[in-house]
Amino acid sequence: DDREEEKEEVVLGRTCLLDSQSMRGLLAAWIVLVAATTRSAGMSFTDKLKAQEDAAAKIDQKAWAQYVGKPAEEVCQLIREAQPSLKVSPLPAGSPVTMDYRTDRVRVYHDESGNVVAPPKLG
Repeated sequence: DDREEEKEEVVLGRTCLLDSQSMRGLLAAWIVLVAATTRSAGMSFTDKLKAQEDAAAKIDQKAWAQYVGKPAEEVCQLIREAQPSLKVSPLPAGSPVTMDYRTDRVRVYHDESGNVVAPPKLG
């Protein structure tokens, strides 16, 4: 068989088949999009990443331990007010999430009654 080896990916509960050439094309398009976006903002991709890492290093995540047991919506609002550049998301404990690390994202896990069950996490 002279077809390229196909790679199976599960996307949002659906199965789609992508050959390696399609995967390379999608990756190249993503790189061009990221480069264009960061260039239009006046920063290179690496400069933007470094700035995000520097900002994340200044956040005192240990202080967030005090939010355990408090209402998640209130905690999200407090974090947003203190750090407006962060994207803060309340999530039910045990929710499936992406494994990528983002220095501008905070996840606040809560129980069924809406109370925070663990210190909010940057990433």
